[in-house]
Amino acid sequence: MAAIWAPENRFRIWFEIEAHACDAMAELGIIPKDAAQAIWEGGKKAMAALKAEPAANVEKIDAIERVTKHDVIAFLTWLGEFIGPQSRFVHQGMTSSDVLDTSFSVQLTQAADILIGDVDRLLAALKKRALEHKDTLTIGRSHGIHAEPTTFGVKLAGHYAAFARNRARLVAARAEIATCAISGPVGTFANVDPRIEEHVAAKLEGRRVTIFGYDVRVASPKARACERGITMKDKSKISTPDLRTTVFEAQYPEDMVRSDPTGFKCLECGFVQPCGFFQPGADARGWKFCPSCAAEIMRFARDPEREPEETEVVDQHAHHIGTVRCNKPKEKY
Repeated sequence: MAAIWAPENRFRIWFEIEAHACDAMAELGIIPKDAAQAIWEGGKKAMAALKAEPAANVEKIDAIERVTKHDVIAFLTWLGEFIGPQSRFVHQGMTSSDVLDTSFSVQLTQAADILIGDVDRLLAALKKRALEHKDTLTIGRSHGIHAEPTTFGVKLAGHYAAFARNRARLVAARAEIATCAISGPVGTFANVDPRIEEHVAAKLEGRRVTIFGYDVRVASPKARACERGITMKDKSKISTPDLRTTVFEAQYPEDMVRSDPTGFKCLECGFVQPCGFFQPGADARGWKFCPSCAAEIMRFARDPEREPEETEVVDQHAHHIGTVRCNKPKEKY
């Protein structure tokens, strides 16, 4: 499980997404076919180097990111050193969310496979012991006191049935999050042919996003809720409709912050970012709120009762939409 969330695995998935997209572009005549082949050859060398010396190569990518302030561009810069001139065709027409969200989905499916396998082994053990103790008498309990007699096997059979239902929920969640979104900036397909997304989805054994938008986690509320750590408080269960409502209650103010008109000065902390401020990718745009304050507003919208000091880690998507940080004091709301 730890290996799934390690940087090396994330970068390997990023490369596969980019390379499969290049294959589709080559078939459509968007980029030369020899370029797609060179991307695979150079990329395999990069992945071999990453596997041989993971710490050193991850540090190289991090060092580039400290300059570019953009994780995907940092990775592509590092990857380009292995591919050579043909690297100019990598990521053509795509946006960072195409890579980040699809990669996150792949990681979740990998993690789900481990959990499902663990539950399968637990079910086998429960079934074995339930049959073994089907005639082992024990006292039943009701309201915490002795009740009618039962067998230990019956008790284990009840746990088996419960975990069988839990397994079905895990399988459903895995199917829902196995999503691929390669639709270009703001999800319009204006710069990326939909057939590219279809090709990548087939290679990654995922399904295509069927909604307008470019955030996979919006299309999969269960996973987005888990990522955001929505507080359940004392509730032992929450229904799917309630969960979806909770998620989109958090998504609405986030979308409103992102839709705010372009400006030059953060209304929260006074951070000034002029047009032309050195920042590659989508982060080159002006902001009404600086990315740091925007992320804090989004976190506060998700859980108003949480103290700002407890939510210092910016989630993956908020990080990639803006990494410029201000020196705003950590005062409480």
